[in-house]
This record gives sequence, C-alpha cells and structure tokens, in this order.
Amino acid sequence: MKVYIGQIKPTLGNVEKNLNIMLEVIDKAIAEKNDIVVFPELSLTGYSLEDIVFDVAIKEVPSVLLEKSKEIGIIFGAVELGEEEYPYNTAYYLEDGKVVHKHRKVYLPTYGAYQEGRNFMAGDKVRAFDTKFGRLGILICEDVWHQSTQYILAQDGAKYVFILFNSPAVVGKRKEELSEGWKTIVKTNSLLNGIYSVAVNRVGVEDGTAFFGNSFVVAPNGEIVAEGEYLKEDSFTCELKEEEIRRARFKAPMFKTENLNLTKKEIERMRTTKTAKASIIRIAPPIVEEPSESLEPLKELFEKEETAYRLSFTKSMETGIYASYRSIKECAFSNITFIDSAFKSAQISDVVFRQCDFSNI
Repeated sequence: MKVYIGQIKPTLGNVEKNLNIMLEVIDKAIAEKNDIVVFPELSLTGYSLEDIVFDVAIKEVPSVLLEKSKEIGIIFGAVELGEEEYPYNTAYYLEDGKVVHKHRKVYLPTYGAYQEGRNFMAGDKVRAFDTKFGRLGILICEDVWHQSTQYILAQDGAKYVFILFNSPAVVGKRKEELSEGWKTIVKTNSLLNGIYSVAVNRVGVEDGTAFFGNSFVVAPNGEIVAEGEYLKEDSFTCELKEEEIRRARFKAPMFKTENLNLTKKEIERMRTTKTAKASIIRIAPPIVEEPSESLEPLKELFEKEETAYRLSFTKSMETGIYASYRSIKECAFSNITFIDSAFKSAQISDVVFRQCDFSNI
C-alpha cells in the first residue's frame, strides 16, 4: 500500500480555501499512483476555532471529496456536527465514493493552552475497520497519549494506524526535539503491536501558535522509515509492506502472546475496587425488636444520636411524649419505630422511617 502524506498549512476558519489545498494534494497523490492520502487533524478548518466552531462544522462530507475517493482513499480531519447538534473533532476515511469510517476524538485536552473540552463533545469508541487495502485504525492527537487506544486498535485487527495531530512548537527546544515525545510513543506502540503507524502533523501559525510539522511513518519493527520537513509544508510517499508486519511479529511475538482474558479480568477487578472505594457504606443503627415498657432505653438511644438528629424531649416522662416533626429529610434509622401519641403507656408503632429530621421533638 502506497500512502501519500499531506503535511499542509490550513487557514483558520476558511473551509473553502482549505478544501482547495486538499484537492491539490489529492490530485498529486493520484498522479503518483498512491492508494491513500492522509491529512492532519482538522485539516478542513484549522485548529484554534473557539467561537467559530459551529460556523465551520459539517454534517455531510463535501461531495467533491467523495467523488475523489473513487480514485484514492482519503483520510482528513474536520469539525462534525453530530446528532445532538454538538460538534466533534472527527477524522474521516473515504473510499469508493462513500464514508467508510469516522473516528471522533475521544480524549480532548483541556489544560494549558488547550481548550478542546469547551469546544467539542468527546467520542466514545475506538474501532478498527476494513478497507480494500487492509484493516485500518484512526486516532486523533491526544488519543495517542493514552496507552489503551493503540492497544485496542491492534487487538481489533488494525495493521495500519493513522494518527492525525496538530502539535505546536515549544520555545527553547531544538527542532529535532519537537517531535521527540511523539516519536517515542508511536515507535514503542508500533514495535509492541507489530503495526505500521502513520503520524501526520500540520504546519503554519494560528493565534501565535506555530505547528512544527515533521510528519513521520513508523514500521512494525519500531523504526522510522519516512519523515517530513520541520516547520514547512511538505508532502511525500511511503510504501507500507504487509510482509514487514509478518517479519516483525515473527521476530518479536509480543502481539501473538497477548492475553486478552487476563487484561479483561484485571480491568474488571480494578473497576470493581475503584467503585467500592468510591461508595459510601452506611451502617444501620441497632434494630429495636420489641418496644420497651420503660422510656429509659428509648431516651438513652435518643441521647446517643442527639448530635446527628437534634433530638430533644419537650414533655416530661410522667405525662408522656408528644412528638412533632416539621420535615422528613435526613434520618438514617432503617428499622426504628416511631413514637406515636404515647401519653402514659409509651406505646410504639412499627412504622419505618428512613429520612426523618426530628428537629422539634
């Protein structure tokens, strides 16, 4: 499979201009007989959208891209207006004139300079999918920084994972250091899972933020086999060979010996443990089996719980007990009986009260 990487410079908010840029790259990719062309995250819209996110959102993929996908597979990023009328940061795969798959970004960075959680809804699926070029997977930027995502795609059968991202340059770093973290993560996961990874970044400046480019391709043995220029537009072809996947998995068979049942069992254990720790365990007070002829046991019980339930006796023990309550709110008594108009014999009814505030007893 021949893949054409389009490391472009989108213009913020200008969908028409960005679409034309993409079409030029697509035509070049077709002319060079590539199978798939891939663009960066939010390639159709630009990244720092903030209050224009709804203005650039799409419900339908532009028809011109669907038409071009009859000649070449297309992966690109856009703002998708979802079913609930909320926007998603979405990556699309187009093939043979239709949308074969879309991935909604799951992990939205909302820290430091990133405010995606304010602009987008989060996706809730990580799935591999079939194409005429093999089984693929797509992730978007922050998704890759979570260990589970590439693992899930590989175990779901993806042999080729496409990573669309928008990563900015950092002041004080040499250009070779800008993509160091990205390359470490992607190389490690390619090696452990025996897969190809194609990571596509953008270039250009938006609102004072410069994106560094340096898109790259990692082979199943964890080695970088192609990469783009830093800080400028660049497009290049890389051939992905299925035999390299077989060779890598034979030499380092970690993928083969992965125990999904063990993973599932331990995740369930951790989920159960965390749920238990988060739960509030309430212990019921002692159950009064039979009413006492004397008021002393009842008085002692009330006095012990006085702080929590603000109990007080307002009538003397000789004349009986008059109980009044203004609101039913916070009593945790699960099986205690209520004092019901006891004047001399202190008779007790067996009505169960769960949420009483004895604020005026």
